[in-house]
Amino acid sequence: MRHGRHTTFATTINLYGHLFKDSADQAVSALARALGQAQTDQLRAVPRGDDDLPLAA
Repeated sequence: MRHGRHTTFATTINLYGHLFKDSADQAVSALARALGQAQTDQLRAVPRGDDDLPLAA
């Protein structure tokens, strides 16, 4: 008796993989934006000297 499941994950991907592409692209874009924002936030938090240049480490 079948329970509506595919035998293997490969079968599922072969049938429905095209539906996940947009979701994967959106997830990558969202992650890239979040990492970019985190980097910007981190750079803003660096103490600066009187000449507005980052202090040497």
